Amino acid sequence: MKFISQAILFVFLILLTAFGGGVAFSEELVGFTNLGKEYHVAVRAAEKLPNPDGIWGEVNLIYDIGKKSKPKVYSFEVYAPPIIRKAPFGLLVVSEKIGGMNGIYRVIYLRPTESGLIAIGGAESSLDNGRFVDAVAISPKWTKAASARELDSLFDSILVHRGDLVGSSSSQSFDGAFLFFSIPELMGKIRRVDALFLIDFSMVLNKTVDSSLANLIRRRFVGNQISLCDENQFDIFVCKIGKKTLAVCASNREGEDVIQYRIGRDRNVELSLSKTMSQRIFDSHELGVFERGEYRYIVKYGDNVWQGVVVEKSGITISKQQCEVEMVEPFLLPNK
Repeated sequence: MKFISQAILFVFLILLTAFGGGVAFSEELVGFTNLGKEYHVAVRAAEKLPNPDGIWGEVNLIYDIGKKSKPKVYSFEVYAPPIIRKAPFGLLVVSEKIGGMNGIYRVIYLRPTESGLIAIGGAESSLDNGRFVDAVAISPKWTKAASARELDSLFDSILVHRGDLVGSSSSQSFDGAFLFFSIPELMGKIRRVDALFLIDFSMVLNKTVDSSLANLIRRRFVGNQISLCDENQFDIFVCKIGKKTLAVCASNREGEDVIQYRIGRDRNVELSLSKTMSQRIFDSHELGVFERGEYRYIVKYGDNVWQGVVVEKSGITISKQQCEVEMVEPFLLPNK
């Protein structure tokens, strides 16, 4: 199945009154179950609930797969007006953006089956001024969870059609990325048959969807989570040098783009040097020169070139520390 774009196919929950319940605008979302039977999804009503727990309201989602089956109704609480749309690989996703640019983005993945909607999983991420800074798996309580057999069937389908997530003819969205946070073992299964998938996928996300989400994918699944960058920084280049980690991180400081050299071990930063980021430093296979008194640190990166850091003192090279080939996170510059 082709990857469905982020264009909203089904938007609902327009509250008609500020008090009590209201009737929601409703359209049917049509698709096919995992066995090819046509289904219809609709929302007929929404009710705003007066309570102190931050819950926005209660939604009734109606799932119908034909005249011979009785429609199933799923009632669940939401913390913001949600959106339901088609997601990759025949799934449905319910998403909520709670609290604006510094809130939470939450998604639930559902698989339409002949017996009803089953939960594949879900994830939520904190937002820092609109940037994704972490992601954890969550489980919905209002519908049955997928069995191991059902998950295996889905995994097989994703493995076969994984190219839909990175192909140039496929539009991208948050949905493809958050699927991996919902079921982290999925990434491991794909990488065992396609070692380049994660790098290709993160590059596509970086160019077309959101750089912070691409960064989060790499931190979670590349390089054994070795980065020394802070949560509010972007990992431009990371590698292991013996027992130490080398990281080049990007951030914005008072409206100015800053690039930072860090080296340390066990996630403890032993040396940190910063400079203003210039696009020119990426024109060659060097990430710029970082200076500390009479010392200069030159980070080199790139395919088919020596990768690591060259240290100079008073213009004379005193050491060349090479990255371990198997412990390099390929260069990625924040793009979108």
